[in-house]
Amino acid sequence: MFVKITFNMISKDSIYQAVEQFIVDTDYFLVDIKVTPDNRVMVEIDSFEGVKIDFCAELNRHIESQIDREIEDYDLEVGSAGLTEPFKVQKQYEKNLGNEVETLSIQQDLYWKLRNQRNLKEQNERYLSARTLPLRMMILKLQNI
Repeated sequence: MFVKITFNMISKDSIYQAVEQFIVDTDYFLVDIKVTPDNRVMVEIDSFEGVKIDFCAELNRHIESQIDREIEDYDLEVGSAGLTEPFKVQKQYEKNLGNEVETLSIQQDLYWKLRNQRNLKEQNERYLSARTLPLRMMILKLQNI
């Protein structure tokens, strides 16, 4: 005897729409949305002025008001993009112009760490002007901010 179990995974698109609707007239921007197979939703946001916990709580409530828990049960986390995480969107580069960062590069699927510190402005200008490396090829970690 077989029992068919249906599992509804929450739509990343529905989360994206709810977030964009909420942040449209603010200085906040979306960095990433992750949805795991067990419906754990993680939303990362950032701002040129920093992320306030009250804003995260308001965004969390807004998303919950848009997604019916009776249809899809989920765990929701809203927070700022981590300081030790790679940059994922262009606005993170712009926000950190002039700050020192630790650079990690990928070459033929091998990670190697550049031990010297570089000014993000130089790195960003090189990245923007050359456009030879896709964004996934350049992983930057903030240091001492």
